[in-house]
Amino acid sequence: MWDYNIPPEEVEEVFEGKRENAGHYTEETLFIKPLESYSWYTIIDLLGLEKINNLLSEKVVNRLRTPELRRQYEYVSQRLSAYM
Repeated sequence: MWDYNIPPEEVEEVFEGKRENAGHYTEETLFIKPLESYSWYTIIDLLGLEKINNLLSEKVVNRLRTPELRRQYEYVSQRLSAYM
């Protein structure tokens, strides 16, 4: 995974709720990485809208690296909450 030697199976287990951490990453910190790196459609393919809606909290949005990403995902969070 990105900068560390973390097996993809451990990452999947974190998102499935089967483990707390993959390496030093929590579910929240694992979720932030693709938000900052991948296209929206790739993230949907990886996690699905329901999981994204559950994880895309104000705390996560505020931890995103750039103001532009924070604005984009704040909007996405609002739309998903209204939709779901």
